[in-house]
Amino acid sequence: MEKQTAAEIEIDKALKLCRGHYQRAIILGDARISGGDLRGKARKYGGRYAASRDNLFSRLRVNGIQFAEAVEYPARKRVLVFGEPRMFLANNGIKLRSINEHLFKQLIKATETGRNYKRVRALAEIAIDNQSL
Repeated sequence: MEKQTAAEIEIDKALKLCRGHYQRAIILGDARISGGDLRGKARKYGGRYAASRDNLFSRLRVNGIQFAEAVEYPARKRVLVFGEPRMFLANNGIKLRSINEHLFKQLIKATETGRNYKRVRALAEIAIDNQSL
């Protein structure tokens, strides 16, 4: 059995705190945090879904699960990300899916070591510059 990453462990903990299909979909990235993908009757009850999201986020924080909101491109949907490297990128405005795979792997590797602040900053700036193309 292969070892789980820190992000996978956080996701497993978060899934145990979910109440219902909608909250599981939020954690797994299948539903938008904004609620923009609600259709039909569900759209009428958007306020209830917003309250459900807020309750989920509160439970995650109380239980010490670290997460951040990120924009997933090209769909432009806000999703939750777990794990320190992905949170670092999301909190610094880097659109996770818009940067190329090689640069993304370099950013993850640099953030995992924790000693390479200047390198991480430079890579993040490159990623942000590449987004505007």
